[in-house]
Amino acid sequence: QEKICKIKFNQNAIAFIDLMDPEPRNAFIRGSFEPAFFELAKAFMTDDGVFFDLGANVGLCSFGMLPAKPKCNYHLFEANPKMIELLRYSIKYHTAYSIKLSHACVTKEEGVTEFCLSNKQSGQSHVATIEENGVKIPSLSLDNYCIANNISNVDFAKIDLEGHELAALKGWAKSLSKGIVKTVYLEIIPENQSRYGLNAIDPLLYM
Repeated sequence: QEKICKIKFNQNAIAFIDLMDPEPRNAFIRGSFEPAFFELAKAFMTDDGVFFDLGANVGLCSFGMLPAKPKCNYHLFEANPKMIELLRYSIKYHTAYSIKLSHACVTKEEGVTEFCLSNKQSGQSHVATIEENGVKIPSLSLDNYCIANNISNVDFAKIDLEGHELAALKGWAKSLSKGIVKTVYLEIIPENQSRYGLNAIDPLLYM
């Protein structure tokens, strides 16, 4: 079995993964990836809407949506440089769809962010704390991104940034306050929030 391979999951979704990475490997073994997520997301998505995937990793959330919502516009954001090549493989495979990839750290302001890479599990890579070393990744503000790409409506935004969700939301404040973003799906883990001195409820209180 090749280390980098194309997998099929959730019946007819396709993505490229690294089999050395535990979470994507689970999707390969089971042939399934969080089916409950897609039932929820599909209920909020229009047939030609906009899907934001913040913290895309290998893109299973986005590529898993394609069979059900093929006419939607997909915007993937990923900071981990190791994931970018895999995402490009998957995007190249899905040339018939509207998919835009941004290699950036989604945060409050534009600039450069130190990003700490996890060699054991890509999904645990995160914005570096003061005590950690990281690689330099361009920073992206979602308000600026929406303006630059003429986006006036986002049907569904999945946000999984390993504790950095609040900073991303602050960089999207104008769009959120205008109601441009219809649905936000946050993954919150208390240990990840405490890494930055935050409580688990802080992103929800901000919104």
